[in-house]
Amino acid sequence: MSGLFSGLRFRLAALVVLASLPAVLLTLHIARQDRQRQHAALRQRSQDLVRLAARKEDELIAGTRQLLRAVAESSQVQSARWGDSTRLLRALFADYPRYANLGVIKTDGEVAASALSLTQPVNLADRSFFQRALSTRDLSIGDYQVGRITGKPSFNLGAPVFDPSGQVQAVVFAALDLDWVNRSDYALQMQLPEGATWTKIDGQGTILARYPEPEKWLVGEPLPETSLLRTFLTRKNGVLEAVDPKGHSVFYDFTSTRSALVAGDVISILSIPRKALFAEPDRMVMRNLSSVGIVAGLMLAIGWIGSRYLVLRPIQALLSFTERLGAGDYGTRAASPRARDELRQLMRAFDRMADALQLREAKLRQSEERFRALV
Repeated sequence: MSGLFSGLRFRLAALVVLASLPAVLLTLHIARQDRQRQHAALRQRSQDLVRLAARKEDELIAGTRQLLRAVAESSQVQSARWGDSTRLLRALFADYPRYANLGVIKTDGEVAASALSLTQPVNLADRSFFQRALSTRDLSIGDYQVGRITGKPSFNLGAPVFDPSGQVQAVVFAALDLDWVNRSDYALQMQLPEGATWTKIDGQGTILARYPEPEKWLVGEPLPETSLLRTFLTRKNGVLEAVDPKGHSVFYDFTSTRSALVAGDVISILSIPRKALFAEPDRMVMRNLSSVGIVAGLMLAIGWIGSRYLVLRPIQALLSFTERLGAGDYGTRAASPRARDELRQLMRAFDRMADALQLREAKLRQSEERFRALV
Protein backbone atom coordinates (compact mmCIF):
# COMPACT_ATOMS: atom_id res chain seq x y z
CA MET A 1 0.00 0.00 0.00
CA SER A 2 2.85 2.39 0.82
CA GLY A 3 4.32 1.74 -2.61
CA LEU A 4 1.02 2.65 -4.25
CA PHE A 5 1.10 6.12 -2.67
CA SER A 6 4.78 6.75 -3.29
CA GLY A 7 5.23 5.48 -6.82
CA LEU A 8 5.63 7.52 -9.96
CA ARG A 9 2.07 6.82 -11.11
CA PHE A 10 0.68 8.18 -7.85
CA ARG A 11 2.77 11.32 -8.25
CA LEU A 12 1.44 11.75 -11.78
CA ALA A 13 -2.12 11.31 -10.46
CA ALA A 14 -1.45 13.85 -7.72
CA LEU A 15 -0.22 16.26 -10.38
CA VAL A 16 -3.54 15.86 -12.25
CA VAL A 17 -5.45 16.57 -9.03
CA LEU A 18 -3.33 19.65 -8.32
CA ALA A 19 -3.92 20.85 -11.88
CA SER A 20 -7.69 20.65 -11.20
CA LEU A 21 -7.51 22.74 -8.02
CA PRO A 22 -7.58 26.16 -9.79
CA ALA A 23 -10.82 25.16 -11.54
CA VAL A 24 -12.32 24.04 -8.22
CA LEU A 25 -11.27 27.27 -6.48
CA LEU A 26 -12.63 29.37 -9.35
CA THR A 27 -15.94 27.50 -9.17
CA LEU A 28 -16.21 28.12 -5.44
CA HIS A 29 -15.34 31.80 -5.91
CA ILE A 30 -18.04 32.20 -8.55
CA ALA A 31 -20.52 30.43 -6.26
CA ARG A 32 -19.67 32.87 -3.47
CA GLN A 33 -20.25 35.82 -5.78
CA ASP A 34 -23.56 34.30 -6.93
CA ARG A 35 -24.66 34.00 -3.30
CA GLN A 36 -23.77 37.62 -2.68
CA ARG A 37 -25.83 38.62 -5.71
CA GLN A 38 -28.78 36.56 -4.44
CA HIS A 39 -28.43 38.26 -1.08
CA ALA A 40 -28.49 41.70 -2.71
CA ALA A 41 -31.42 40.67 -4.91
CA LEU A 42 -33.35 39.64 -1.80
CA ARG A 43 -32.83 43.11 -0.35
CA GLN A 44 -33.93 44.77 -3.58
CA ARG A 45 -36.99 42.54 -3.89
CA SER A 46 -37.96 43.38 -0.31
CA GLN A 47 -37.81 47.11 -1.07
CA ASP A 48 -39.87 46.59 -4.24
CA LEU A 49 -42.55 44.75 -2.24
CA VAL A 50 -42.65 47.54 0.35
CA ARG A 51 -43.22 50.12 -2.39
CA LEU A 52 -45.84 47.94 -4.08
CA ALA A 53 -47.72 47.48 -0.80
CA ALA A 54 -47.59 51.23 -0.15
CA ARG A 55 -49.10 51.94 -3.57
CA LYS A 56 -51.82 49.39 -2.85
CA GLU A 57 -52.64 51.12 0.43
CA ASP A 58 -52.76 54.51 -1.25
CA GLU A 59 -55.14 53.17 -3.88
CA LEU A 60 -57.42 51.63 -1.23
CA ILE A 61 -57.50 54.84 0.78
CA ALA A 62 -58.14 57.01 -2.28
CA GLY A 63 -60.99 54.76 -3.37
CA THR A 64 -62.46 54.65 0.13
CA ARG A 65 -62.19 58.42 0.46
CA GLN A 66 -64.25 58.89 -2.71
CA LEU A 67 -66.83 56.32 -1.60
CA LEU A 68 -67.27 57.84 1.87
CA ARG A 69 -67.50 61.33 0.43
CA ALA A 70 -70.26 60.18 -1.93
CA VAL A 71 -72.14 58.51 0.92
CA ALA A 72 -71.71 61.55 3.19
CA GLU A 73 -73.11 63.83 0.50
CA SER A 74 -76.02 61.55 -0.42
CA SER A 75 -79.51 62.86 0.25
CA GLN A 76 -80.35 59.85 2.40
CA VAL A 77 -77.53 60.55 4.87
CA GLN A 78 -77.85 64.36 4.68
CA SER A 79 -81.51 64.16 5.62
CA ALA A 80 -80.84 61.50 8.30
CA ARG A 81 -83.24 59.01 6.71
CA TRP A 82 -81.56 56.03 8.30
CA GLY A 83 -83.78 53.40 6.70
CA ASP A 84 -83.02 54.74 3.23
CA SER A 85 -79.37 55.11 4.22
CA THR A 86 -79.26 51.43 5.17
CA ARG A 87 -80.63 50.41 1.77
CA LEU A 88 -78.05 52.63 0.05
CA LEU A 89 -75.24 51.13 2.09
CA ARG A 90 -76.36 47.59 1.32
CA ALA A 91 -76.45 48.33 -2.39
CA LEU A 92 -72.94 49.74 -2.28
CA PHE A 93 -71.74 46.92 -0.03
CA ALA A 94 -72.74 44.36 -2.66
CA ASP A 95 -70.53 46.15 -5.21
CA TYR A 96 -67.47 46.55 -2.99
CA PRO A 97 -66.32 43.19 -1.56
CA ARG A 98 -63.18 44.82 -0.14
CA TYR A 99 -65.21 46.16 2.78
CA ALA A 100 -66.39 44.12 5.74
CA ASN A 101 -69.09 46.70 6.44
CA LEU A 102 -70.33 50.19 5.59
CA GLY A 103 -72.20 52.36 8.05
CA VAL A 104 -73.18 55.73 9.55
CA ILE A 105 -72.55 56.72 13.17
CA LYS A 106 -74.29 59.51 15.03
CA THR A 107 -72.19 62.02 16.94
CA ASP A 108 -72.92 60.15 20.20
CA GLY A 109 -71.36 56.98 18.76
CA GLU A 110 -74.57 55.08 18.06
CA VAL A 111 -74.61 53.22 14.74
CA ALA A 112 -77.55 54.70 12.83
CA ALA A 113 -77.24 52.69 9.61
CA SER A 114 -75.26 49.60 8.66
CA ALA A 115 -74.92 47.42 5.58
CA LEU A 116 -74.81 44.43 7.92
CA SER A 117 -77.90 43.81 9.99
CA LEU A 118 -77.70 44.83 13.64
CA THR A 119 -79.26 42.46 16.16
CA GLN A 120 -78.85 45.02 18.94
CA PRO A 121 -77.76 48.63 19.31
CA VAL A 122 -74.04 49.17 18.77
CA ASN A 123 -72.03 52.14 20.01
CA LEU A 124 -68.63 52.94 18.48
CA ALA A 125 -67.83 56.10 20.40
CA ASP A 126 -64.64 54.52 21.72
CA ARG A 127 -63.24 53.71 18.29
CA SER A 128 -60.21 55.78 17.32
CA PHE A 129 -61.33 56.39 13.73
CA PHE A 130 -64.62 57.88 15.00
CA GLN A 131 -62.93 60.17 17.49
CA ARG A 132 -60.37 61.34 14.92
CA ALA A 133 -63.04 62.06 12.32
CA LEU A 134 -64.87 64.28 14.80
CA SER A 135 -61.72 66.09 15.95
CA THR A 136 -60.00 66.56 12.58
CA ARG A 137 -63.20 66.97 10.52
CA ASP A 138 -61.48 64.97 7.80
CA LEU A 139 -60.92 61.41 6.66
CA SER A 140 -59.59 59.33 9.54
CA ILE A 141 -58.07 55.89 9.81
CA GLY A 142 -58.45 53.73 12.88
CA ASP A 143 -56.19 51.15 14.45
CA TYR A 144 -56.19 47.47 13.70
CA GLN A 145 -59.21 45.84 15.29
CA VAL A 146 -61.61 42.96 15.20
CA GLY A 147 -64.88 44.55 14.15
CA ARG A 148 -67.58 44.82 16.81
CA ILE A 149 -70.23 44.28 14.13
CA THR A 150 -68.36 42.14 11.60
CA GLY A 151 -66.21 40.04 13.92
CA LYS A 152 -63.43 40.26 11.28
CA PRO A 153 -59.92 41.74 11.37
CA SER A 154 -60.23 45.15 9.75
CA PHE A 155 -59.27 48.79 9.58
CA ASN A 156 -62.05 51.34 9.82
CA LEU A 157 -61.92 54.55 7.81
CA GLY A 158 -64.30 57.35 8.74
CA ALA A 159 -65.34 60.67 7.21
CA PRO A 160 -67.48 63.42 8.76
CA VAL A 161 -70.96 64.29 7.49
CA PHE A 162 -71.58 68.04 7.55
CA ASP A 163 -74.97 69.71 7.85
CA PRO A 164 -75.77 72.90 5.87
CA SER A 165 -74.27 75.01 8.64
CA GLY A 166 -70.95 73.17 8.50
CA GLN A 167 -71.41 71.24 11.73
CA VAL A 168 -70.59 67.54 11.95
CA GLN A 169 -73.86 65.64 12.24
CA ALA A 170 -72.57 62.10 11.72
CA VAL A 171 -69.61 59.98 10.62
CA VAL A 172 -69.73 57.54 7.71
CA PHE A 173 -67.34 54.61 7.90
CA ALA A 174 -66.01 51.73 5.85
CA ALA A 175 -64.41 48.67 7.45
CA LEU A 176 -61.59 47.46 5.21
CA ASP A 177 -61.65 43.66 5.23
CA LEU A 178 -58.08 42.42 5.76
CA ASP A 179 -59.16 38.94 4.74
CA TRP A 180 -60.21 40.22 1.32
CA VAL A 181 -57.09 42.39 0.96
CA ASN A 182 -54.80 39.42 1.60
CA ARG A 183 -56.66 37.12 -0.76
CA SER A 184 -56.93 39.60 -3.62
CA ASP A 185 -53.50 41.21 -3.80
CA TYR A 186 -52.24 39.07 -6.67
CA ALA A 187 -49.71 41.67 -7.85
CA LEU A 188 -47.75 41.41 -4.62
CA GLN A 189 -47.95 37.63 -4.55
CA MET A 190 -46.62 37.47 -8.11
CA GLN A 191 -43.53 39.42 -7.02
CA LEU A 192 -42.63 36.95 -4.28
CA PRO A 193 -39.55 34.79 -4.92
CA GLU A 194 -40.26 31.08 -5.00
CA GLY A 195 -40.51 29.70 -1.48
CA ALA A 196 -40.62 33.16 0.13
CA THR A 197 -43.15 34.67 2.53
CA TRP A 198 -43.98 38.35 2.94
CA THR A 199 -45.45 39.51 6.25
CA LYS A 200 -46.52 42.90 7.56
CA ILE A 201 -46.82 43.49 11.30
CA ASP A 202 -47.73 46.47 13.41
CA GLY A 203 -45.81 47.83 16.39
CA GLN A 204 -47.22 45.14 18.68
CA GLY A 205 -46.19 42.27 16.42
CA THR A 206 -49.72 41.58 15.13
CA ILE A 207 -49.85 40.23 11.60
CA LEU A 208 -51.66 42.62 9.27
CA ALA A 209 -50.87 40.85 6.00
CA ARG A 210 -49.16 37.63 4.97
CA TYR A 211 -48.45 36.25 1.51
CA PRO A 212 -48.87 33.63 0.25
CA GLU A 213 -51.87 32.61 2.28
CA PRO A 214 -50.72 30.10 4.92
CA GLU A 215 -52.47 26.85 5.71
CA LYS A 216 -53.56 28.39 9.00
CA TRP A 217 -55.06 31.88 8.85
CA LEU A 218 -52.60 34.13 10.67
CA VAL A 219 -53.85 37.68 10.04
CA GLY A 220 -54.67 39.21 13.39
CA GLU A 221 -52.45 36.68 15.20
CA PRO A 222 -49.06 37.37 16.82
CA LEU A 223 -46.00 36.81 14.66
CA PRO A 224 -44.98 33.11 14.95
CA GLU A 225 -41.27 34.05 15.05
CA THR A 226 -41.62 35.43 18.59
CA SER A 227 -37.89 35.13 19.29
CA LEU A 228 -37.16 37.55 16.43
CA LEU A 229 -39.92 40.05 17.16
CA ARG A 230 -37.80 42.17 19.50
CA THR A 231 -35.06 42.35 16.86
CA PHE A 232 -37.54 43.43 14.19
CA LEU A 233 -39.02 46.12 16.44
CA THR A 234 -35.71 47.51 17.72
CA ARG A 235 -33.46 47.34 14.67
CA LYS A 236 -36.18 48.47 12.22
CA ASN A 237 -34.16 47.57 9.12
CA GLY A 238 -31.73 44.84 8.22
CA VAL A 239 -31.15 41.25 7.18
CA LEU A 240 -30.57 38.34 9.51
CA GLU A 241 -30.40 34.57 9.34
CA ALA A 242 -32.13 32.52 12.00
CA VAL A 243 -33.85 29.19 12.58
CA ASP A 244 -37.63 29.34 12.18
CA PRO A 245 -40.12 27.47 14.44
CA LYS A 246 -39.91 24.48 12.06
CA GLY A 247 -36.14 24.23 12.47
CA HIS A 248 -35.22 25.57 9.02
CA SER A 249 -32.49 28.14 8.41
CA VAL A 250 -34.25 31.24 7.06
CA PHE A 251 -33.14 34.67 5.88
CA TYR A 252 -35.30 37.59 7.08
CA ASP A 253 -35.12 40.95 5.30
CA PHE A 254 -37.13 43.46 7.32
CA THR A 255 -37.95 47.12 6.73
CA SER A 256 -39.78 49.58 8.95
CA THR A 257 -41.99 52.13 7.13
CA ARG A 258 -44.85 54.47 7.77
CA SER A 259 -48.23 53.10 6.78
CA ALA A 260 -51.24 54.96 5.54
CA LEU A 261 -53.50 52.45 7.33
CA VAL A 262 -51.77 52.07 10.67
CA ALA A 263 -50.87 54.61 13.33
CA GLY A 264 -47.12 54.39 13.78
CA ASP A 265 -44.69 52.22 11.89
CA VAL A 266 -45.29 48.85 10.32
CA ILE A 267 -42.57 46.31 9.61
CA SER A 268 -42.49 44.41 6.34
CA ILE A 269 -40.65 41.08 6.52
CA LEU A 270 -39.56 39.11 3.49
CA SER A 271 -38.47 35.66 4.64
CA ILE A 272 -37.06 32.87 2.52
CA PRO A 273 -35.41 29.58 3.50
CA ARG A 274 -31.66 29.50 2.95
CA LYS A 275 -32.11 26.44 0.75
CA ALA A 276 -34.56 28.30 -1.52
CA LEU A 277 -32.53 31.53 -1.64
CA PHE A 278 -29.35 29.78 -2.73
CA ALA A 279 -31.01 27.04 -4.79
CA GLU A 280 -29.74 28.35 -8.13
CA PRO A 281 -26.15 29.08 -6.98
CA ASP A 282 -26.05 25.67 -5.30
CA ARG A 283 -27.23 23.98 -8.50
CA MET A 284 -24.61 25.85 -10.50
CA VAL A 285 -21.76 25.03 -8.14
CA MET A 286 -22.74 21.36 -8.02
CA ARG A 287 -22.98 21.24 -11.80
CA ASN A 288 -19.62 22.98 -12.24
CA LEU A 289 -17.90 20.88 -9.60
CA SER A 290 -19.35 17.75 -11.19
CA SER A 291 -17.99 18.84 -14.57
CA VAL A 292 -14.57 19.53 -13.08
CA GLY A 293 -14.70 16.18 -11.29
CA ILE A 294 -15.63 14.31 -14.45
CA VAL A 295 -12.87 15.99 -16.47
CA ALA A 296 -10.34 15.41 -13.68
CA GLY A 297 -11.47 11.79 -13.39
CA LEU A 298 -11.07 11.23 -17.12
CA MET A 299 -7.64 12.88 -17.04
CA LEU A 300 -6.71 10.75 -14.05
CA ALA A 301 -7.86 7.54 -15.75
CA ILE A 302 -6.12 8.39 -19.00
CA GLY A 303 -2.98 9.42 -17.14
CA TRP A 304 -3.07 6.29 -14.99
CA ILE A 305 -3.41 4.01 -18.00
CA GLY A 306 -1.21 6.05 -20.34
CA SER A 307 1.60 6.32 -17.81
CA ARG A 308 1.91 2.55 -17.82
CA TYR A 309 2.75 2.51 -21.52
CA LEU A 310 4.39 5.88 -21.98
CA VAL A 311 6.37 6.21 -18.74
CA LEU A 312 6.48 3.10 -16.59
CA ARG A 313 7.38 0.60 -19.31
CA PRO A 314 10.38 2.62 -20.57
CA ILE A 315 11.50 3.19 -16.99
CA GLN A 316 11.07 -0.50 -16.15
CA ALA A 317 13.04 -1.35 -19.27
CA LEU A 318 15.74 1.07 -18.17
CA LEU A 319 15.74 -0.47 -14.68
CA SER A 320 16.08 -3.96 -16.17
CA PHE A 321 18.93 -2.71 -18.34
CA THR A 322 20.84 -1.31 -15.37
CA GLU A 323 20.38 -4.56 -13.46
CA ARG A 324 21.79 -6.61 -16.36
CA LEU A 325 24.57 -4.10 -16.83
CA GLY A 326 25.40 -4.31 -13.16
CA ALA A 327 25.50 -8.10 -13.46
CA GLY A 328 28.22 -7.76 -16.11
CA ASP A 329 26.14 -8.08 -19.26
CA TYR A 330 27.83 -5.27 -21.21
CA GLY A 331 26.16 -6.33 -24.44
CA THR A 332 22.71 -5.35 -23.28
CA ARG A 333 21.14 -2.10 -24.57
CA ALA A 334 18.37 0.14 -23.21
CA ALA A 335 17.14 2.06 -26.30
CA SER A 336 13.57 1.21 -27.29
CA PRO A 337 11.81 2.32 -30.46
CA ARG A 338 8.71 3.02 -28.37
CA ALA A 339 10.46 5.49 -26.17
CA ARG A 340 10.27 9.17 -27.10
CA ASP A 341 11.88 12.46 -26.23
CA GLU A 342 13.83 12.73 -22.95
CA LEU A 343 13.38 9.07 -22.03
CA ARG A 344 14.86 7.94 -25.33
CA GLN A 345 17.73 10.41 -24.91
CA LEU A 346 18.33 8.98 -21.44
CA MET A 347 18.30 5.43 -22.82
CA ARG A 348 20.75 6.36 -25.56
CA ALA A 349 23.03 7.91 -22.94
CA PHE A 350 22.94 4.65 -21.02
CA ASP A 351 23.62 2.78 -24.24
CA ARG A 352 26.70 4.96 -24.88
CA MET A 353 27.82 4.26 -21.35
CA ALA A 354 27.33 0.54 -21.98
CA ASP A 355 29.31 0.85 -25.23
CA ALA A 356 32.15 2.52 -23.33
CA LEU A 357 32.09 -0.14 -20.63
CA GLN A 358 32.01 -2.91 -23.22
CA LEU A 359 34.94 -1.35 -25.06
CA ARG A 360 36.90 -0.93 -21.83
CA GLU A 361 36.13 -4.53 -20.88
CA ALA A 362 37.34 -5.73 -24.28
CA LYS A 363 40.61 -3.79 -23.99
CA LEU A 364 41.09 -5.13 -20.49
CA ARG A 365 40.70 -8.68 -21.72
CA GLN A 366 43.13 -8.11 -24.57
CA SER A 367 45.70 -6.74 -22.10
CA GLU A 368 45.21 -9.76 -19.89
CA GLU A 369 45.64 -12.13 -22.85
CA ARG A 370 48.89 -10.39 -23.93
CA PHE A 371 50.15 -10.52 -20.36
CA ARG A 372 49.45 -14.25 -20.14
CA ALA A 373 51.24 -14.80 -23.51
CA LEU A 374 54.38 -13.05 -22.23
CA VAL A 375 54.41 -15.07 -19.09
